[in-house]
Amino acid sequence: AGNFTIPEEDTIYQRFCFSRNDMIGQGLLNTTDMLNIVGWEPVVQSGNEAFVHHYVLMASTQPNCNNTGADEDFDFSEMAYVWAPGESGLAFPDFLGVPLFGDSGFQAFEMEIHYNNPTLQQGVIDSSGVRMYWTTQPREQQVGIMSVGDPQVGLFGQTVGTGI
Repeated sequence: AGNFTIPEEDTIYQRFCFSRNDMIGQGLLNTTDMLNIVGWEPVVQSGNEAFVHHYVLMASTQPNCNNTGADEDFDFSEMAYVWAPGESGLAFPDFLGVPLFGDSGFQAFEMEIHYNNPTLQQGVIDSSGVRMYWTTQPREQQVGIMSVGDPQVGLFGQTVGTGI
């Protein structure tokens, strides 16, 4: 989250975007070759566990981000990783990887963190996020996530029926 000041609000969903250039700037290999993500590790800033409710990491095959504050998707339509308390991370077996860079791999990520601040504390700064583990070694199979149903729960005010 990069020194984000958690607002004095009960609950918010804040988006943070990481472009290809942002990731290269943080030490990811600058290459046009395909890399493979082989694991994810949640990083919740010490002392902020009560404020970080959960997060969702979405991915895009476009290299840029929307950091203007406008509510645009920029094609972050593929789920890459999710975290909630109690989840300690994910490491793939040696034959699996998530495609990164190259011609068809993910180029950017958008993390949406759900912050909870029911006591409306002031001045809470958060730098929580996710650590990505990657390799240059090709993987036999590529990993993806299949969403079933309505991934955005976009009922737009319609009530759910009473069931069968």
